[in-house]
Amino acid sequence: MTKPQSPSLRPEPDEPESLLEQMVKRLDASLRASGCTVTVKEPSDSTELLATFPQGRRPKQKRSKQPKVRVAVEWGYETHSVDLTADDWEAVQRGESVGAASTGWYEGSSFDIRWHFNSDSKRTLSVSYGEDGGDGYIGSLAGATVRMVP
Repeated sequence: MTKPQSPSLRPEPDEPESLLEQMVKRLDASLRASGCTVTVKEPSDSTELLATFPQGRRPKQKRSKQPKVRVAVEWGYETHSVDLTADDWEAVQRGESVGAASTGWYEGSSFDIRWHFNSDSKRTLSVSYGEDGGDGYIGSLAGATVRMVP
C-alpha cells in the first residue's frame, strides 16, 4: 500500500511562461549564440541581464570618423559636391577609375548626381545628373575645388 503524498510534495503543474520570460529566453539564446557570456545581474520583474563578450570575440571598436575629401564643381549657377573617403581619394590620385554618387536639388526637387573620376583618362572628372544623364561637368580634375572636411 502506498502512502499518499502530502500536498506540499506534489509537483506543481508547469505554469505557462509570461511574455517577458519568453522574450528573456529568446534574448538569452541569441546572445549566447553570438558568443556572449550572459549573466543574470539581478533577478527582478524586469530580469536585468549583463552581456559580455569574451576577449577574442569583442565587437570591433568603431573607428573615429576619418576626414573626407569634398570635391565640388559648378554648373548652372550652382555648386555641387560629393564627399569621398580617404581611400577613394587616394585611388583617384593614383589614376584609378572611381565612381561616386550624391544628391542635388533644384526648385524643391531632388535629382541623382553621378561622379566619374579618371574614367576617360587620368586626372579627369565627368559629372552627370538626372534620369537622362545630362552632363553637368566634363573636364580636368584640376577644374574642381578639392578640400578636406571633418
